[in-house]
Amino acid sequence: MMDSRIDEILKITSLVPTQEMKPTPAPRVLPKTTGKDDEIDYNYARENYYNLIERNQDAVEEMLEIAKQSEHPRAFEVVGQLIKSGLDANKELMNLHKTKKELTTEKAPS
Repeated sequence: MMDSRIDEILKITSLVPTQEMKPTPAPRVLPKTTGKDDEIDYNYARENYYNLIERNQDAVEEMLEIAKQSEHPRAFEVVGQLIKSGLDANKELMNLHKTKKELTTEKAPS
């Protein structure tokens, strides 16, 4: 009752949804790629992997120091997870080379 009085004083009307609005995702438009684009993308991805691997190594060193100082089991668990993510990044870097080789082989004339 009090709410309706406040609404009346402030001249606020109830909001009643008239129709449920569903957002429609914008269609993805992918540009055509050329051999040069493939090479640029490969180099970009490779550089990103290198940066991630180097940052991971820095993080492992820092976290290992924290773990040693705190002697907390969770800190050592985090170090283990960082090491695993570094190994995964290295594997992905190698897979990138494998993928590039496969793409190059597919494009090569027979």
